[in-house]
Amino acid sequence: MSEAERVYWRQRIFHFYNPSLQATVAENPGWCYCNDKLLTLKRFREQLGADSANAWLCLQLNHTAKSWGSADGLTSDQLQAAAAAIAVAYGELNLGEVMLYLCYLLAGRYGKVAFGALTVDAMVSNLPEFMKERNRERGRYERMLEDAARAREAAEHAKHCCTRERYLELRALALQRTNGDEQAARELLKQRFWLEEEMNK
Repeated sequence: MSEAERVYWRQRIFHFYNPSLQATVAENPGWCYCNDKLLTLKRFREQLGADSANAWLCLQLNHTAKSWGSADGLTSDQLQAAAAAIAVAYGELNLGEVMLYLCYLLAGRYGKVAFGALTVDAMVSNLPEFMKERNRERGRYERMLEDAARAREAAEHAKHCCTRERYLELRALALQRTNGDEQAARELLKQRFWLEEEMNK
């Protein structure tokens, strides 16, 4: 990736995953948890550099702190250290999940935080709880996908099934077409000869 491309994608990411959209993103947690197309922190670091990923995380953390009246108590060094630690330790999180987590944190999902008292420690220490929740949700989503795939497979299989009466009727027709040759009749049935005839009617 060229430097110009890096700058372009960095601007797109910072615009699309703007911290002011945390609550909007959180309206659809399934999209965050289960969208494999979303950029992960690990890929962000690999493709656009650790500095870009850390800068994006700093913006998210600072926005969260400001929303809770705590930004003045946090230093730039604290935010940068927290951002770097999150990017490395939780690289599998996608950007939507990071925003979802911070929205949940502000909403008190991981315990009450007094206004003006949201620390870097509080922003980082609740991530393990979020990861448990995330893994449960992703597991549930994967099971839903598997169930849907099985249902599609069963529906496809059902298209080709028939009653015993219909089978006997088709077998008799196949035997008639093959002059009573059992083996040839079985082969004809495997070819589903009647479907082509029905289509040509």
